[in-house]
Amino acid sequence: MTVIGRRTRYWQQGEDDRLNLRETDLAKINLSGAHLEGADLTQAHLEGAFLTEAHLEGMFLTQAHLEGAFLGWANLSRAYLSEADFNGADLSDADLSGADLTGADLTDVRGLTAEKLDSATYDDTTKLPQHLIKQSEGEKKK
Repeated sequence: MTVIGRRTRYWQQGEDDRLNLRETDLAKINLSGAHLEGADLTQAHLEGAFLTEAHLEGMFLTQAHLEGAFLGWANLSRAYLSEADFNGADLSDADLSGADLTGADLTDVRGLTAEKLDSATYDDTTKLPQHLIKQSEGEKKK
């Protein structure tokens, strides 16, 4: 997996096809700073993975298992994160602008602020941390 972390070409930047890692077990992997733009990690297991400062723009992480993952300073803009499980994950300083969080479980996530949440799309099926539930009532985007 070290090769993936060192990639210099990625989707729409020298690579015509998306990297397909659907349903892959990548638990506890270190991909900090990796370029995974547009990759498909639908239903992947990334429990405890290190994705700090990773470039995850437009990535497919639908129904992914991100429990306890470290996503600090990661760029998740325009990422598809619907129905992903983020319990125990750290999103400190992550960019969630334009990300799809519909149905995601964010109940026990760290580093999620109202500002970050407002920059993403979420709905009534998104499970929010207790400190953000009252702030978001009546302001949910569909």
